[in-house]
Amino acid sequence: MVLRRSVLGLLCGIAACGPPKQPAAPAPLPRAAYAAYLDGKLAAYRDEWGNAADALADAAAAAPEQPMIAVELARAQHKAKRPEAARATLTAARARWPRHPQVWLASGDLLAASAPALAIDAYRKAIALDPDLSQAWRALAAALARAKATAELDQLGRDYQAHFGSPLTAR
Repeated sequence: MVLRRSVLGLLCGIAACGPPKQPAAPAPLPRAAYAAYLDGKLAAYRDEWGNAADALADAAAAAPEQPMIAVELARAQHKAKRPEAARATLTAARARWPRHPQVWLASGDLLAASAPALAIDAYRKAIALDPDLSQAWRALAAALARAKATAELDQLGRDYQAHFGSPLTAR
């Protein structure tokens, strides 16, 4: 009888809890940040990289808590031939969001030509943080191919095949 009451009480308690709550949706961007972000993306689509970098810098200033704005800013700065600014943006982003895979992916992309070993490390970090980020796998494969790291590239291909169920193709 006591066991029956305990089980009944436990079941009622579990039923009262209900389904797990979904995480709260992120707060929308402030209007100024959203407008500047869109201006930056439109300028980028027009290949106006200087204007894109300027607008995205405004967006980053209006929404400094947004890692993806920092990532897009660094990409635009790089394409606008502002490598020092892009490096500074990504250095700050890695310090602020060390567990954000896109920050590491963008870092690898920026470093690929000038510091291939650091780019390889950044791509590996992106994959460790998000194993489903296939873009990082492909970027790592391309970096390993350029470095002529055949054994590592072969192993990466096997790991990719095991994870995704399809062959790895470099970008």
